[in-house]
Amino acid sequence: MKLNIIVPIICAVLLGYLCASFIFNQYGISSMVYGESENIYFLQCGAYNTEEASKTEIKGISNKLTIKEGEKYYSYIGMTSSKEIAETIQAMYKKNGVEIYIKNSYLDNDDFINQIKQYDVLLESSKNIEEVNSVLKTILATYDEIVVNP
Repeated sequence: MKLNIIVPIICAVLLGYLCASFIFNQYGISSMVYGESENIYFLQCGAYNTEEASKTEIKGISNKLTIKEGEKYYSYIGMTSSKEIAETIQAMYKKNGVEIYIKNSYLDNDDFINQIKQYDVLLESSKNIEEVNSVLKTILATYDEIVVNP
């Protein structure tokens, strides 16, 4: 008799889990818990041993943010939460003769993550390097304001 009750309950729970999993996958809904870190792709334009060396201008780069990490200074032109967008931007700069490196990192600042996802929509719709630069400049300012110097 207990088997007649337990088997349908187990089947219902399993079916509910499978349906929810299918719906989450269909709509790209993340099961990320609020407050966990999220993958961010930094667009790096240089790594330097000294702060003075990091101030050198790079052709085609109008705005960059330099951050000391360990013993080195890394310069970034922007960041995104999408690897595809990062690769598209990297290709745009490569056409202009500028080498950009994609650096994967994790952030747990929910305010910034929400902001960067909104900027990703703008980056996806940007048609040329000037529009991309404008959005990246705003992303750097937001990162500096929210994460680096809150």
